[in-house]
Parts: sequence; C-alpha cells; structure tokens
Amino acid sequence: MSNEQRKSLKWFVCSVEVGKTQDDLSIKKETETYLVNACGFAEAEERIESELSPYCYSGGLEVKSVKAERVVDIFKDEAAEIWYKARLNLITIDEKTGLEKKTKCNVYAKADSLEKALKVVREGIKDLTVNWEFFSITETPILDVYKYQPTI
Repeated sequence: MSNEQRKSLKWFVCSVEVGKTQDDLSIKKETETYLVNACGFAEAEERIESELSPYCYSGGLEVKSVKAERVVDIFKDEAAEIWYKARLNLITIDEKTGLEKKTKCNVYAKADSLEKALKVVREGIKDLTVNWEFFSITETPILDVYKYQPTI
C-alpha cells in the first residue's frame, strides 16, 4: 500500500444485523457493532461482510449502517473484551493570540474495566509532545476492531 493510499484510510462504525440460531432452532436477529478501517464506505461494508460471513451459517448477515468515525489511535489490552471510546482534548497555545486551544480527538481502548481503559489510554499516549486531558470515556457496543490488512 502506498503512502497516499494509507493516508486515505478512515475508520467506520458498522452496524450489522445477524441471525443467530436459538436453542429451539428459531433464528433471532441481533444487531452487532464493529469498527472497520477502510478507504471508503463501500469498502468498509465489503470488509465487514467478508470478515463476518464465515460465522453466519444459517441466520444471514445484513449491514444496517456504516458511519464515518474520526479515530486518532487504537490501544488495546489483548486479553480484554470491552471497547471504550475516549475523547481527549489536545491542548495547545495559539501563537498569535496566546490563548489556549483545545482540539478534541477520539481514541479507542480495549480493556476489562473503565479504570483499566484509562490506564491503557494513558500508556498509549504517554509520548505525546502536547498537553492533553480526558474529555470523556465511555463503554461502547463495539465487539471487535478490524484494522486494514493489505493483501500480499
């Protein structure tokens, strides 16, 4: 993948309706949410379908929505199960006015608890050269994150 293509990658929140077979063999539709790295909406939809279709044997799979999401970085504890979205304020000083400027950015963290998510984010951004503060951090319905994997 060229640098130009890499720059065009974006993150998308994909909501997918999947049919799950119940104990009584009936099929129940459930909505699942995933975060997908792709060049555009169509590719994000294609990628989530290709990632999930091997696991949808009888109930089917339908992409309900694909929404663009501004994501600066992804941090994770591999053993964890829960995805958190942290909104940070990056704090800089405007050179012309001398006033403090706060720029919001989103990062995602995979952790087992809110406290651990805070720790994972702090560890992930410890080398930032600008001041920052937490604006918010919330648990998300995201089940998994699919980062772009170039095919060879």
